[in-house]
Amino acid sequence: MEQVDLHPYDLVISSSDAVAKGVLTRADQLRISYTHTPIRYAWDLYLEDLAEGHLDRGPRRWLARIVLHYMRLWAVCAANLVDLYLANTSNVARRIRKLYRRTARVLYPPVEVDRFRPDLPREDFYLAVSRFVPYKRMNHIVEAFSESGKPLVV
Repeated sequence: MEQVDLHPYDLVISSSDAVAKGVLTRADQLRISYTHTPIRYAWDLYLEDLAEGHLDRGPRRWLARIVLHYMRLWAVCAANLVDLYLANTSNVARRIRKLYRRTARVLYPPVEVDRFRPDLPREDFYLAVSRFVPYKRMNHIVEAFSESGKPLVV
């Protein structure tokens, strides 16, 4: 991200959970980060993700821990490049405060709630939308629906 050239712009807004806050900007540019969460695999899910990825033993453990240590250092440094943090939930705002020592304003994601009405007919299936990363536990959702026989769209 540090290689992206954003110098021609007066305002830089990133929307990310990880590295987008690290873009380099001029001192006079306004830098806003809409943050979905601080990097989970480097902070609060650190040990679980190492185990899930089979990186909790031997030389791979040593290397993974060093890489994640430097990633946390980079994240804290990059956090200081941001002028204004916007968090998509109050929970994320608390995590930003705890991990980056920065205050974030909460700006909920835009959802057209009027489009979702419980009185309208629906199709007969359940929907799971997520990235396939260990902490989302999509495998448990798929397994539960496989056993129940209920229709699931992933």
